[in-house]
Amino acid sequence: MKLSKRRSALVAAGLSGVLLLSACGGSDDSGSGGGEGGGTFTAYINEPKSPLVPGNTTESEGAKVIGALWTGLVGYSEEGAVEYTGVAESIESDDNQNWTITLKDGWTFHDGTPVDAQSYVDAWNYTANPANAQDGGSYFSRVAGFQELQDGTAQTLSGVQVVDDQTFTVQLSAPFRLFPAVVGYQSFDPLPDAFFEDPEGFGTHPIGNGPFQADTDYVPGQGITLTKYDDYAGDDAAQSDGMEFVVYADQATAYTDAQDGNVDIVDVIPPDVIESARDEFGDGFIETQVSQITYLGMPTYDPRYADPRVRQAISMAVDRQAISDAIFSGTRTPADSFISPVVDGYREGACEYCTFDPDRANQLLEEAGFDKSQPIELWFNAGGGHDAWMEAVGNQLRQNLGVEFSLQGEPGLRPVPAPR
Repeated sequence: MKLSKRRSALVAAGLSGVLLLSACGGSDDSGSGGGEGGGTFTAYINEPKSPLVPGNTTESEGAKVIGALWTGLVGYSEEGAVEYTGVAESIESDDNQNWTITLKDGWTFHDGTPVDAQSYVDAWNYTANPANAQDGGSYFSRVAGFQELQDGTAQTLSGVQVVDDQTFTVQLSAPFRLFPAVVGYQSFDPLPDAFFEDPEGFGTHPIGNGPFQADTDYVPGQGITLTKYDDYAGDDAAQSDGMEFVVYADQATAYTDAQDGNVDIVDVIPPDVIESARDEFGDGFIETQVSQITYLGMPTYDPRYADPRVRQAISMAVDRQAISDAIFSGTRTPADSFISPVVDGYREGACEYCTFDPDRANQLLEEAGFDKSQPIELWFNAGGGHDAWMEAVGNQLRQNLGVEFSLQGEPGLRPVPAPR
């Protein structure tokens, strides 16, 4: 069995990713272990936020399914460099503003229809149009005509044009040298004609161009079963016969099922079992550096948090290293930049207000006139393993700032993943 890398990652502070591989047993006699091919396997996910449509899936759980069902324009090397292992033959520009994308021949959707330039242009126009309320629409903000779409003075992106079946052009509103890297993200994936015939139904039984195809409908609270797509045009074809994404409402339950051999792959485990899992799973416990950053977003539209000094104070009142040591067994690195150290462009110490300094934090709160009599509400994705560290953050705010907190755990709240 060959497991593809996660195509999408949460923007998160930890630099260690944990993957548990259980038996990876097949449901037939062929088996699946050892990279020999054949067999099937199961993988844990939490409930996706939205129907399974690339342009509307910008969170971690649905992205895992999209990553198996679709192949993007480009792929990435171990070092993060763009590789033309996807649908694009080339992405070229003389000025970094006007780009020509040439597609490889032979790619098809799972319904047999061709993946052509029109399938990209139609998908991009649909995703970018605010009338369609797609979560990934903002990723097209650099494309010429995006603002006109937002203003309602246009229905399509003026900067995207079909040249022929295998070629389309993209004009950006300003030069952007990293454009070829961005279009590997799932919001830029193509859509077949079947999507536009029934967008709502499509999200339940998606039709992509990836190594796996949907074998069943997606059932909320249960999951979806995929089978190998035999006509896959890419080099990285599926080596297993199929896979099943199984929805768990609680991370701890998924881990228990992995212990019992009822689920083969769990890519996020409860913080309190990190140490014991190393011993229990042995070679099945995989720990790697990941380009994630976990953050607390603050509602700047709320007058209470509108003053930047309030946000700076809250940041400086949190002892990130203490939380990593106590909750995550030291497997998370305190963030000092919004970019992970494993990503090119990281600058050490770029975040001035990520340094733990309670005295300065209280001074900033006093200058801002912050009302400490009201608790700070901390919202998080319940069942996703965030309870312990969120409570630790709240306790530190209470201790270091003298402000009470209220935990608001809600299923389905998701961080937004960074481009894959």
